[in-house]
Amino acid sequence: MDISTYALFSNLLKDVGVDTGLPHNATNHVEAAKRSIQSSLLKKFNTGSTDGADSAALLKFLQSNHRCRTWSLQLNTSSDEELWGEFKSSLYRFWIREGYPLCCPDTDLVPLSRGRVGPGAAVGSIGESFYAKAFNSPMSCTQSSLYHSYKSYVSRFPRWAEADQIRAQTCGDFDIVTGSRLAFVPKTAKISRCICVEPNLNMYYQLGLGDVLTSRLHDQFGISLQDQPFRNRDLARIGSYYDSNVTIDLESASDSIAVNLCKEVLPKSLWDLLSRYRCRSTDVPGLGTFDLDMVSSMGNGFTFPLQTMLFCAMVEASFRYAELPFPTNFVQKEWGVFGDDLIVPKGRVTRYLLRLLKLSGFIVNDDKSFFEGPFRESCGSDYYLGRDIRGVYLKSLETPQDIYVAINRLNYFSMQTGVKLPNTVQYLLRFVPRVFVPLHEADDSGIKVPSCLLSMGRKDIAINSNGSWAYRAYKPRTRRIQFTDDGIVIPRFLRTRGYFFNGPGAWVAFLQRSLDGCGFALRLKSSTYTLTRCVTPNWDAHQETHPSTGWIPWQQLETAVYLNICS
Repeated sequence: MDISTYALFSNLLKDVGVDTGLPHNATNHVEAAKRSIQSSLLKKFNTGSTDGADSAALLKFLQSNHRCRTWSLQLNTSSDEELWGEFKSSLYRFWIREGYPLCCPDTDLVPLSRGRVGPGAAVGSIGESFYAKAFNSPMSCTQSSLYHSYKSYVSRFPRWAEADQIRAQTCGDFDIVTGSRLAFVPKTAKISRCICVEPNLNMYYQLGLGDVLTSRLHDQFGISLQDQPFRNRDLARIGSYYDSNVTIDLESASDSIAVNLCKEVLPKSLWDLLSRYRCRSTDVPGLGTFDLDMVSSMGNGFTFPLQTMLFCAMVEASFRYAELPFPTNFVQKEWGVFGDDLIVPKGRVTRYLLRLLKLSGFIVNDDKSFFEGPFRESCGSDYYLGRDIRGVYLKSLETPQDIYVAINRLNYFSMQTGVKLPNTVQYLLRFVPRVFVPLHEADDSGIKVPSCLLSMGRKDIAINSNGSWAYRAYKPRTRRIQFTDDGIVIPRFLRTRGYFFNGPGAWVAFLQRSLDGCGFALRLKSSTYTLTRCVTPNWDAHQETHPSTGWIPWQQLETAVYLNICS
């Protein structure tokens, strides 16, 4: 697609005007939204080479690891000592329940019973599915005892034990690796994001322990990782309207959890498990192996619940040291933690929390933390006086599907904010067929429009005799590995990977629900799309947004799409 980002941005400026100010310094929500879309539109755009962005990410990763190495506890006053004591007490109550730890470090049974392989890549694995990692690949791990515990566990299940035996005969029992492998994923045009690709068996244990921590977060703090983003957004919206709650964001939080910090504050039984399952080094492409002084990084299975646990304990310590009640139920709770997205009420709690963060070696991101004024940011939403003004982040415009996604998100932005973008949208419309689809379709399926804007003369859209709508939409073509009575059917481009038929493994994968019918879909970096015939009983049916994002009247979507497409 011969799309000029210069022309695209020029059309955006025609729509919103030139304003280089920051959204949180605006005088009203429309001005803030215009500033937001200008700063966001090409911020994460893929310009081709990522060498500069990868180098910037690697430098930041190594700097974080160095800070972890040099961290030491510095309590300067008696106030620091009392606050730190509350922090450690909160973590003790979290992990020790009725006098016993949630998991005994002398056995791996609980993490194994709750473990899984995760959806991404793994060191030594030929694929990303449960079947590929558990039954078609060597079991990579950092110490042999992890495999022996795993083998003892699966011996309780005859089919799984048989599957592992077939795997071991073909691939070998297990592979000892030194640690993880550093990789880069896109973040912004200026800097990538570092992740550590973990050994597949270590990841199994990490996710099992992470599940234990996740369950305890709900019981102890009222934090559900599944629903907490909605709660955080709601608190941020309230904070922006009433100038009450503050939102705090941290720099490289997952890479800033120092080994020495965890040894200092965590109960020994929890630290022993973290130490057993973590990777103590990572291989950096072109630079060799580096020892990790951070407990874990992005890519590790327990990183996210671990950091959420630490920050929840800091919030509780701040409340208790301020001699304020610490609410954990959904109705009364005026604080929220989701990873490194923190929200707390203004006042002493904020002051004590900031002190604990500093003592623990975390750095507050001043550009994304908001303590005063009408603007708050949390969990992917930006609020100005209670209105979501989050901009649109385009990552690519190479395929028709990329352009459909851009058009639909720009239209939705107009609906949310009232900012018209006709020049921007119409510029993008030049490069794609006008395939109109219902509002419940995916963003990459075509252009989502209300039924009132459809011309009934279109040959690709019709109303059937039963009142349903017939239309066409782009659907991704999935590539699959299939199981048959005769064995396994592998796509040609994967035949060199080393897949083989493991019957008992396929049966276990089926019971584990990782098989869709008689096979599983492959995760590919890019998909091919086909124009497919579809039917819907209600063209205008759409999934309402969560209340925390603000409910938008239906007419606003109709108006936004009309102004952007038909003007």
